[in-house]
Amino acid sequence: MKSGHFSSRIAFQASPSFAPSLTQWEKDGTGRQATEFQSLAIMFNKLPGLYETPEFLALDAKEQEYLRKEAVPHYEATFGGPLFPPNAIIPEGHEYLNIGIFGMNPQSRGTVTLSSTNPSDLAVIDSKLHTHPFDRRAMLDAFTEVLEFFKKTKQYREGFVRWLNDMDKPLDKVLEEQVLAVWHANGTVKMGRKGEEGTCVDAGFRVVGTEGLRVADLSVCPVTIK
Repeated sequence: MKSGHFSSRIAFQASPSFAPSLTQWEKDGTGRQATEFQSLAIMFNKLPGLYETPEFLALDAKEQEYLRKEAVPHYEATFGGPLFPPNAIIPEGHEYLNIGIFGMNPQSRGTVTLSSTNPSDLAVIDSKLHTHPFDRRAMLDAFTEVLEFFKKTKQYREGFVRWLNDMDKPLDKVLEEQVLAVWHANGTVKMGRKGEEGTCVDAGFRVVGTEGLRVADLSVCPVTIK
C-alpha cells in the first residue's frame, strides 16, 4: 500500500519513539501502542450460495441444520493484522494491509497421538486441514468474496501496489500452499455419550476408561465457540 493509506506501523516500529511507547504500554496500557497495534477489523460472514453446493448437500442433515443457523458463520475475515509472511520486505515509503481468512466449523478431522510413553514428549498432531471437500469449497468461496470486497475499497483503488504473497496462481493452488492452523484449536478431546464412537470425556469431563482424570478446557468443545 502507498504510505498514508492505511497505517503507519512500519515507520513507527523503526522510529526512536517505538521503545519508549512499549515501556509506557507495559507500565499502564496507554500510549501509541494502545492504538497502533489494536486496529484489527473483524467480520463473521455467511456464504448463502454455499447451501446449494454439492459439498454442503453431501453433509448429514444435522450438520446442514447447524450451518444454516443465523448465528453460525461460515468464515471469519480480518483486516489489519500482523505482517504475513513475516519475512516480507516492505518497500520504503509503503505500508501493508494484512487480510486473514479463517474457515469456521471445519468438517476435516485430524488426529492427536502419543509419540512415546514419556509424558514429557510432545504429541504428534496431524490437523489434516482441508481434507474434507466442504472445507475446501467454503474457503474458496470465502477467499473469492473477501477479495471482491477488498477490490471495491478506496485502499485498493488508490493505494494498492502488489500482493506480498504469490496471488498469480489459481485460488485453489494458493490455498493449498498457504493454508495453516491458527490459534483457536478445539475439539481434540471429544465430549460425547458413553459408547459413542470417538468419545473421550463424558458430560462431567471425566476421561473415559481412566480413573481420576478430567479434561476441562476448550479441547472438549465439539464446535468452535463464536
